[in-house]
Amino acid sequence: MTLVEIAIVILVIAILMGVVGSMISSIAFLKTSKDEATLLKDSLIFSKRAAIKSNQVVYFEINLDEDYYRAYRMDRSEGEVKEVDMLTKHSPGGFNSLVAVSPPAGARITSGKLTIPFTPEGLAADMAIYIGPKPEIRATVLYSRYGNEVKVVNGEAEHNLEMPGWKEDLESW
Repeated sequence: MTLVEIAIVILVIAILMGVVGSMISSIAFLKTSKDEATLLKDSLIFSKRAAIKSNQVVYFEINLDEDYYRAYRMDRSEGEVKEVDMLTKHSPGGFNSLVAVSPPAGARITSGKLTIPFTPEGLAADMAIYIGPKPEIRATVLYSRYGNEVKVVNGEAEHNLEMPGWKEDLESW
């Protein structure tokens, strides 16, 4: 074989490996808890931005019993009220599931359906959402209402209401 033929064979193999690699990484059962937590984080950010942009309340629904989340808004046209999907139902893939949701000042919720409204100002309740193979928690998504922050933390973490850099200075009023 000539050098050109070898280069062409290597190029074809590299392209095939890239295609197969991207297909394998998109298979649901291979996704890690951190991958699923990142998807959930992006969905929360999307819901917040959709509420601001549409100037309507966007509802983020978390169903711990059926293990999915979705986002929708209410359409009140022609005398009817209909749910309009903003994000279709998404169930964590593989061995992952939605383990629990924890408001900062309340008990951890491990079953049922929660609906979190994002107002047109982009505000929603502070929360921590836990992901992993039930009952184990491998990743936590922390949503902060006023800190304008959504972050993914490895393992189990509690929501912290403290805002670094903020301090009350009543004397300057």
